Amino acid sequence: MEAFRIRREEEMAKLREMNGREKAGYIWEYYKIPIIVFVVLVFIIASLVNNILNPPKKPYLGIALMGGYMDEEAAKTFTGSISDAIIPEDEKELFEVQMNFFFFNEEDPQMLMAYQQKFMAMLATNELDVLIVEGEELPGYAEQEIISDLRATFGGNELSGYGDYVAYVDGAPFGIRLDGNNFLAASNLRGDGLMLTVVINSNKTDEVKAAVRCIMSGN
Repeated sequence: MEAFRIRREEEMAKLREMNGREKAGYIWEYYKIPIIVFVVLVFIIASLVNNILNPPKKPYLGIALMGGYMDEEAAKTFTGSISDAIIPEDEKELFEVQMNFFFFNEEDPQMLMAYQQKFMAMLATNELDVLIVEGEELPGYAEQEIISDLRATFGGNELSGYGDYVAYVDGAPFGIRLDGNNFLAASNLRGDGLMLTVVINSNKTDEVKAAVRCIMSGN
């Protein structure tokens, strides 16, 4: 204890002889590891407390825009409007419609691989239910069995209600055209050239149908 007291007094004496900048440099040099550990612990504790007090909402439905750009604020308006329309009032504090973006025209090979891996992982874990794809890419998604024949979700009668908006691949309905879509326009988004599709392993049939009805309601 005596040695510790003497060492402490020596440290204090050194600090008293230094100016503010020298003190900061000295403290950082000798105590940077404890400081870093303290800051990391504070961050972790703050994150845990925030998650307890403000838990993140769970996905009610997962939508992905494939290969295109969507303004972040416009995307929030889009998914927020769908959430308001299809999620029951007593579940809105717990769930939300979530939007994801995948850019498969990325020139950076590492970024492209990251997008591909994330996309495949989300498909495997049933986190995606609806894909918005470029019209010319619809046959490719159908051939790769990423999206399903829409009759499996809607049935013939309900699907026929979308009339000429339904797009076919080899005679089977796989997409719903979003050209001139008023719901997207209300969120300052373009629908021209895009199509709604349903992920083949989605287990949220009722939620998908409700979302598609919502998006197509103004057309």
